[in-house]
Amino acid sequence: MEYVKEVFAHYDRQYIRVYQAYNPAIAEEAVALQTFGAKFNLNRMT
Repeated sequence: MEYVKEVFAHYDRQYIRVYQAYNPAIAEEAVALQTFGAKFNLNRMT
């Protein structure tokens, strides 16, 4: 079975909203840093 990577997003002239289910600790760190931090692991994405 071939896996496809998809991004679900909604955008307009002012915002881009992307859906991804993250652990709240990862989300809180990303908001505080305005980027992903040490709690985020690219290899754990599904």
